[in-house]
Amino acid sequence: NVDEYGTEASAVTEVMCSEKEEAVQPPKIEIFRADHPFVFMIFDNRTGLILFIGKLADPS
Repeated sequence: NVDEYGTEASAVTEVMCSEKEEAVQPPKIEIFRADHPFVFMIFDNRTGLILFIGKLADPS
């Protein structure tokens, strides 16, 4: 799902830690203000392939 609120994908992740391991920290959330026209692409990090291309022509 890609809309004015962001991109949403569903996945299941399981993390197992022992007492000797540190907890996994979530990634930092970046703020992007879509107040002007722009083109965007979503890539697969592993393959580098483009998964989705979109354009926001009128953000009003």
